[in-house]
Amino acid sequence: MVSTILWILLLVALVAGPVAAGVLRREAAWPDWLAAAGAAAIGIVFAVLAATTHQDGVTSEAMAKGMAIAFVIGGLPAYALYALGRALAKHRVLLSFICLALTIPAAAMYFVGWIVVLDYAHCPPDAYECPI
Repeated sequence: MVSTILWILLLVALVAGPVAAGVLRREAAWPDWLAAAGAAAIGIVFAVLAATTHQDGVTSEAMAKGMAIAFVIGGLPAYALYALGRALAKHRVLLSFICLALTIPAAAMYFVGWIVVLDYAHCPPDAYECPI
């Protein structure tokens, strides 16, 4: 069983990591293609995690939808947080409070988003124990 503190640290890292990257790369040209590639890599990791939950009876179309939703859930917030870090790079105290405040909504978004992904990728059409 994983400790609750570990999950909290993971959620803070999911918010603070892209923000810190934005602060560190505030002088880079816009759009920053390295940051876009990093956000895409995070999205790919989420999509691969969605693919690992594939069950027999789930159609390829539903699996593709689940992977696409996982890609967006992983990549889009990462790039948005990166942009926030770039925009508020000179206001680090304010940025720290915003990061802490965004941890709870990010956790809710990841939780609900993952349930939607599981509904597509893990649940065959006639399954009764699916989350949605």
